[in-house]
Amino acid sequence: MIGRGPETLVKESNMRYALALLLVAMVGLTGCHKKNKDITMAVNEPPSQSLDELSAVPAPEPTPAVVVPYPAAPVYQAPAPAPTGERTYIAQPKDTLWGIATRELGNGRRWHDIADINPGLTPQNLKAGQTIKLPPR
Repeated sequence: MIGRGPETLVKESNMRYALALLLVAMVGLTGCHKKNKDITMAVNEPPSQSLDELSAVPAPEPTPAVVVPYPAAPVYQAPAPAPTGERTYIAQPKDTLWGIATRELGNGRRWHDIADINPGLTPQNLKAGQTIKLPPR
């Protein structure tokens, strides 16, 4: 007994797909044609109200626009230099020691210098609002 090969199954599948598309297209075109006739008939009918009656209806009051203010973006403020000549920095949300070292010291690898002059400070326990000492540039 000779079975059908994969090429035959692919051809049959493609043929079914093409027939299904053709059927959908025919139904879609027929449905659109009937809808267009109904629209044409409605357009050609005389209006049920005169223009005077339609203009006597007052226009609705416009609704005022709702303005939603955006929250102000946080502004980065560099801390004032300490009076002793020592530089400090107030940690901001999402700050890292690497990022602070990059911005304030010019090299992210100097984060160890920041940790060394701040006893107990580690990348894991840095908190927003915390004041830390900075080494000289």
